[in-house]
Amino acid sequence: MNQIKQKTDYILVTALVLSVFFGASISFGFRVMGIERLSFESLEKSFLLLLLIWFLYAIFLMFFRGFVSDKDAIRELLQLVLQFFVAASVLLAIKVEGMEEKIIQICKFSIVVLSAIGIFEIMTGIHLPTSSYFNVSAMANSTSNPPSVATGIFFNENDYCACLALFSPLFFPQVGKNLSVNILRMIELSLMEFILLKDDAIICLFGIFLGLVFYSVFATVKYRWLIAGGIYAFVLEKTIMAFSLKRGAGKGLSSEVKEQFSGVNTQTGSAYVRMHTYIKEFTHSISEAKGLGFGPYGVNKFLTPFDHDYVLSNPHSLWLELIANYGVLIFVFFVTISFL
Repeated sequence: MNQIKQKTDYILVTALVLSVFFGASISFGFRVMGIERLSFESLEKSFLLLLLIWFLYAIFLMFFRGFVSDKDAIRELLQLVLQFFVAASVLLAIKVEGMEEKIIQICKFSIVVLSAIGIFEIMTGIHLPTSSYFNVSAMANSTSNPPSVATGIFFNENDYCACLALFSPLFFPQVGKNLSVNILRMIELSLMEFILLKDDAIICLFGIFLGLVFYSVFATVKYRWLIAGGIYAFVLEKTIMAFSLKRGAGKGLSSEVKEQFSGVNTQTGSAYVRMHTYIKEFTHSISEAKGLGFGPYGVNKFLTPFDHDYVLSNPHSLWLELIANYGVLIFVFFVTISFL
């Protein structure tokens, strides 16, 4: 029975890692490489209706769960409204001819700037005030070297690396594109690999790798370019690991990923903690919240009493946060529209 449970846990964590770190960018990646031209005109009314229903349902849950005067729940609701306005603005903007391409270019420019900030942080140890590593007095009194990590405009490495990974399809080399353009894209992907390795964001790097594999299959990239790209990524990884991270031989993406997944059986490592958190979130959102949702910021409050050596204090997954906070119906509607 215990072996069956371990096997089930292994399958669950594999599926969850794929969905959390890769699934969110599938349809976005397809759109970038031109495989599927989406018709937003046919979806805009449904999308705007979903946002309205979502907002009203969130308010209902705040009353139903007794969070109507809770500051964290109110802040979460305000953030949700802000995100809705951003989504609606983008939806309306792309109705203007040529605006969609401009938005993609703005996203590319933003990610390049974020990468440059990350490289600057790693090289100098200087961080933005938004970073958890920004502490002028502590740095001035410290005798140790500043950490060689990057957080960009985010509070910690996790959010920063997840952002880079989710937008990485923007820089996948495209068949038929000018060679110089594809070279620039490879340089950006190389910088991402360097930053992710320095931040020890192995699962994010694994997600980009899977994204490239799927992209290559759907875009019918020639095998010689696949082999050349694989060799380049492997050599770059080993170079970064050896000269920048000073790690021993045998360490790398494959061994790090294998180590994380093996930790599921031994109940150690970040992969196990995340898997355990995801299972707790999902099962209790069904058993305790009855699939209706805990309400804005509700899942964070639900996770607070747990031992944080085994369960994280926040959801760490957009998908599970949606289903836990807002219930099965909102989750299904959101996922359906996102992938269409």
